[in-house]
Amino acid sequence: MLKRIFNMCKSNTEYTTISRMRERKDLKPSPSQYFYHGEEGLAKIRVWIDRDQCIADMVCVSLCPDVFEMSEEDGKSQIVAKWRTDPNNVAEGVVPEDLKDCVQSAVESCPVSIIHMEEIQE
Repeated sequence: MLKRIFNMCKSNTEYTTISRMRERKDLKPSPSQYFYHGEEGLAKIRVWIDRDQCIADMVCVSLCPDVFEMSEEDGKSQIVAKWRTDPNNVAEGVVPEDLKDCVQSAVESCPVSIIHMEEIQE
């Protein structure tokens, strides 16, 4: 395991490591601080599926299992629960930018072109 994991949060004008944050009792890292937010915010990818047209061929799940899964209820593709923007809407989610290539391959490979994506700033 790595001895030092860099926490890419921007503290004033410098990058801070987790070990340095441990030294400061007043700072506690949160999950969102593991990414560099930049001046405009963290880029993320909004993903949505037109589920009513899904033919359940599982290409998206095969190419990008971190984002897509098959529903046990109707057998169609859905967004993995941890990425959903609304727990009641299985067709839409927001994923971190590091999954962009994975999602892009699913978008391009879907035989019925029902998977969509766009970059957003949060």
